[in-house]
Amino acid sequence: MLTNFHVVQRAGNVEVRLYNGKSYPAVLVGYDQPNDLCLLRLQGDFQGENALAAASFAQSGDLLLGETVISIGNPFGLEHSVSLGVLSAFNRNFSEGEISFSDIIQTDAAINPGNSGGPLVNLDGDLIGINLAIRQDAQGIGFAIPLSRIELFLSYWLRPSHFANAYFGFRPGA
Repeated sequence: MLTNFHVVQRAGNVEVRLYNGKSYPAVLVGYDQPNDLCLLRLQGDFQGENALAAASFAQSGDLLLGETVISIGNPFGLEHSVSLGVLSAFNRNFSEGEISFSDIIQTDAAINPGNSGGPLVNLDGDLIGINLAIRQDAQGIGFAIPLSRIELFLSYWLRPSHFANAYFGFRPGA
């Protein structure tokens, strides 16, 4: 599961609650603090009817300014909330205190505390970004980590070498 690093950075234990209300412990697989991304591995039985669907990614080149987007998250603890907005801009820079990001997506879809780490999707349900932050001194200005960074992060952390000692429920020759 992909989310923002700042969401789990100080957590002693991480638990992920899915849309169906079930909760699962999760462990941190890897993170990229400068890009505020992390990969979690959920612990549980995800075979058969418990299988989780992988997100489909939009094509970066197909994103259009003004296209409708949906932000999904848990703002202020209100689980599984969605808000509608538009893709306002690409390649934005954002700084707040010691935190600084460049080349991120801007949207006017509501992104509030609790939306961080949730998906920003298009009307087809394809991932276009990961909700990141809002401008505290404005309304309707939210930011998301773009696909290019997500794809680079995942291409590194999902390499087979990172799973050399993983156990997938079977052992060769057993």
